[in-house]
Amino acid sequence: MRRTTKPRLGIGVLLASLVVAPVFAAPSMAQEDGTVLIDEETIRDGVGQSPDDLGDGLATWWQRHAAADQAGMYDIADDPVNEGSDFSLHLGVAGDEQQARLVAYHAAAQRPDLREFFQGGLDYTLYLDAGDPANATQLVVEVLYGWDDSAEAPRSATLSFLPGDNNDVDGNPLGTGTWQTFEWAADSQTHSSAEDTMGTRDALVDALYQQAADDTIANPEAIAPVAIGVGLNLGPDAGAVSTYIDQLTVGGTTYRFDSLRPILETWTERAARGDTVTVTGRNLANVTVELNGAGEVDYEATPDGTELTFVVPETAALGDRHVVISNDYGETEFILRVLEGTQPHPGFTDVPETHLFFNEIRWLAEHGITRGCNPPANDRFCPDEPVSRGQMAAFLNRALGWPATDVDGFIDDGHSVFEGDLNAAKEQDVFRGCNPPINNRACPDDPISRGEMAAVIVRALGLPGSDVDAFIDDDLSVFEGDINALKAADITRGCNPPANNQYCPDRDMTRGEMAAFLYRALHDVLDQPTE
Repeated sequence: MRRTTKPRLGIGVLLASLVVAPVFAAPSMAQEDGTVLIDEETIRDGVGQSPDDLGDGLATWWQRHAAADQAGMYDIADDPVNEGSDFSLHLGVAGDEQQARLVAYHAAAQRPDLREFFQGGLDYTLYLDAGDPANATQLVVEVLYGWDDSAEAPRSATLSFLPGDNNDVDGNPLGTGTWQTFEWAADSQTHSSAEDTMGTRDALVDALYQQAADDTIANPEAIAPVAIGVGLNLGPDAGAVSTYIDQLTVGGTTYRFDSLRPILETWTERAARGDTVTVTGRNLANVTVELNGAGEVDYEATPDGTELTFVVPETAALGDRHVVISNDYGETEFILRVLEGTQPHPGFTDVPETHLFFNEIRWLAEHGITRGCNPPANDRFCPDEPVSRGQMAAFLNRALGWPATDVDGFIDDGHSVFEGDLNAAKEQDVFRGCNPPINNRACPDDPISRGEMAAVIVRALGLPGSDVDAFIDDDLSVFEGDINALKAADITRGCNPPANNQYCPDRDMTRGEMAAFLYRALHDVLDQPTE
């Protein structure tokens, strides 16, 4: 099983009441530690609506970009995330015409006095990914206060904390590529839309109270300033800016971000056709499961969505395949290696996990390319023994699935168990013979040299040539061109590490080296998922 630690989101008329509830009523989503998780279900479209209609409390957050502006990015992301968090909120804009604004509103009867609201504390943790710090995502508080006779309603204003004009809690200015926490303090530089002015938070708040007091003289319907909503704003006229928010703390409640899309914790990495694959995580109920090379598959999930199982169809394509698990909120995926046998290959007794070519040899066995070197037990691979020409033909034929042929390509392989493989290799012009220029013999029991191996692979895969002279010891070899092509394709690295400036073209190829060559040559061919 594989485990991972991991990899989206204006002002109305105040009801005629000056009675407010305690500053922060406990939201229904609050956890025991005072944290509220905001996910795709609790981020909703509130564009063009009145705050009176959106006053669900601070557990529901509304997209509030101006109708005249294009929507920016509201995504719950799993990268970057701050230490201790699984997700962050991504707010981004691609240009001056976009805005991303997310606000939660108090119910009308619970709108707190503005001074009491700020006394409860307000901070957020921000990550500036790209863009001008002066235009980074702001903390905002929407306010109603006083009375506007022309509108026959309370005045409205937005107070904005500008992170680019303030230092974080550690005394540092806003930077790029790091998580920073900013507290909206009494002396924080703040913008007020009331008079389009800058000043300290408390000075601007006092100005709102003064205006409300002045309005009361002329109209008894004027109200003292109340906070009707709190949130985050990016743009418009910010250029291209990308930010992430880890948390926002309002009073004694911290708001963090979560996702309802499928989240994986562990999964099966290898399974044969007919085997059961088990996946654990979250949000795994009511999903769609698609196995590349087999299509949508049936599954069973626990009611709480923490475990999901499915059976690999008998018709599933072999190799490394994407498994995509999706629901209405997003998707996630992992790679499943689908094997031909009924169980993953148990390995060979003479190839421990510490062997240089352990992974490559296991890959060959799992794909049915090699069966072993000691039939019928075949529990050994003999990695240090040379590869015979007959064996090499069989390895390639099993890997590439050449069609059988009735043409007898060679006169000396009638005794060989690999005669059919040699004939197929001859038909494909991969093997040409061992006795040029006649080339009517295959020499099936002779070891294949590293130079011959290069030629065989280049012909089998149709690799392009290379003008780069990769090695210093193959100038006299008839296979120099094939060797250079093999090096260009990263199938060979050399025979004298760490220098690896020699190829050793005349040396016999070992079975372990052969496994490494074939893995590098054919891994993409056999395992690359098809779209």
